Amino acid sequence: MKMLKDKKNRKLRIISFVILFLAAIVFLAPYFWMLSNSFKSTKEILLEPTNMRTSRFRKRHLMQHTVQ
Repeated sequence: MKMLKDKKNRKLRIISFVILFLAAIVFLAPYFWMLSNSFKSTKEILLEPTNMRTSRFRKRHLMQHTVQ
């Protein structure tokens, strides 16, 4: 009886961790998107706003966006 309960409890823990992990991805994705856009030029942002990759990481672009 106890072994059955332990297996059930383990499955619930795994399911809850998976749900929490997916929720963390959903909530943290906009922050990663903003961070990746801070290294892009304005032209790159306007051409492909949903692309999280940039052709070049330049500190100059980061400074340009923070000054404006």
